[in-house]
Amino acid sequence: MKIKSIRLRDFKRFTDLTISELPETAKLVVLVGPNGSGKSSVFDALHGKAVVRHHWGWQTEKLGYWNKKYSSEDKEEVSEFDDSKKIIIDFHGSPPSDSLSWKKSIYARSAYRNDPSVKLDNLSRVGNMIDKPRFARMIENDVTVNLNYQRLVSDGLEEAFEKSDHKVTLGDFRRQLIGDIREAICRLFKDPLLDLNSLGSPLNKGSFRFTKGTAKKFLYENLSGGEKAAFDLVLDLVVKRREYNDTVFCIDEPEAHMGLRLQALLLKELCQLIPDNCQLWIATHSVGMMRAAYDLEQTDPGKVIFLDFNNKSFDKPVVIKPSKIDRTTWEEMHQLVLEDLAALLAPDKIVLCEGAHGEDGLDAQCYNTIFNQEYPNTLFVSTGGKRQGANYSAVIKAIVNAEVVLLRDKDNLSDREFNDEIAKGKRVLRLTKLEDYLLDDEVLNALCKKYVGEDESKVNELLQLKQEKLKEKDIKGIVNDLRMWTINHLGVNDAGDNHHSFLRDTITPLIKSDMKIYQLLKKDIFGD
Repeated sequence: MKIKSIRLRDFKRFTDLTISELPETAKLVVLVGPNGSGKSSVFDALHGKAVVRHHWGWQTEKLGYWNKKYSSEDKEEVSEFDDSKKIIIDFHGSPPSDSLSWKKSIYARSAYRNDPSVKLDNLSRVGNMIDKPRFARMIENDVTVNLNYQRLVSDGLEEAFEKSDHKVTLGDFRRQLIGDIREAICRLFKDPLLDLNSLGSPLNKGSFRFTKGTAKKFLYENLSGGEKAAFDLVLDLVVKRREYNDTVFCIDEPEAHMGLRLQALLLKELCQLIPDNCQLWIATHSVGMMRAAYDLEQTDPGKVIFLDFNNKSFDKPVVIKPSKIDRTTWEEMHQLVLEDLAALLAPDKIVLCEGAHGEDGLDAQCYNTIFNQEYPNTLFVSTGGKRQGANYSAVIKAIVNAEVVLLRDKDNLSDREFNDEIAKGKRVLRLTKLEDYLLDDEVLNALCKKYVGEDESKVNELLQLKQEKLKEKDIKGIVNDLRMWTINHLGVNDAGDNHHSFLRDTITPLIKSDMKIYQLLKKDIFGD
């Protein structure tokens, strides 16, 4: 079952919304837009058309929730709801023709999913899942983990006693019962590995049991919020696809409770779990989900489409067609995700410094530690070499509302070159490089004082070693020699395994705001 088009008239916030030109090749449809843009309302329409009407009918006391227009000027709620006019869905191929096919045509999960624990107190047969009502509106809570546990147990017993081959061993049977769920969870959680072992004992407060790292028989209720959220969606798809085998699956905000990396991995798993003749719709404003969807489209063109709900006035007729995934679309998606976050997290000033790019950038790590207290709204970022810094500056200025400063080492600049760089608006260290500040006599004095107190002999010995090693002009070698001296003569057991960690973890924290070297470095970077 795959959707070709949707038209919603006077439904919730939509006056007249048309979603059209959805290709039959699309296996994943991504609704993108900020909170309140109408994404969940589309799912309400699909869920209501296919499930609510054919299970219980539209609940009269809630008709005002679905109707945009009221029956009179005093806004009394309407007493009828004609979904044949308000909700029009066109499918590729044969449309649903009877109550059963309509019921299984749409399966929706709301964004409100929270099943904190699993507990089975008694065994009983679980009936047809298609005839089990779960919720009427997308704003309602949608808990399924307990129900899916009961279904696995019930179906498992029926399979074991009535249907399975007598040659199938208990181990084979257990693998068949939870195999697909287990494999997906193992792919999602590798470090530490989260492995679904069994369903526990259904006769004794049954629950899902896992291996997590070295922990055995780890209960579902002890999983983290993100682990539970991902497990819930994987479990639900594996269980539901047995009967919902010609279906459009709709998940509102599947990223809830998850980090970006897990979001991306989960979306790929969900796409693999649904049958090829089915379709997965998600409503999201998560960069992790959107990036994963974009990667899937790049790998398999035509299988993923994006519907952009951003900046639409739904008080007027609106037509939404699949967005072309070009640079403009991608920038809009990132802007959507970052616009609120940037105001909360973006620093007032970003200083682009030298050093290896990314988390291993020693210079940025040291600067952030040194100036963390006096300049908490300044972020230092290592960008690699001098040319890379200029490139990063242009990119960051385009997306972040913050002052961006380029900082470079003096290295072998002449006085004229030094002044030219300053005239270009850059900041330049007056000493050759950051290590000259970190290994200043004032800092080494503080190192000795921290570990051996007021021992002038140790201070003099260390400073003499420094002067001797400076003649070698190998900064890495100098730092390593000072590190080994610190270990052997000051008894420091946590001086790091290399020159990088020694400077970052042992030396840098010694620099305080009352030091002359701190004031010099501060002036070089922040000015007078």
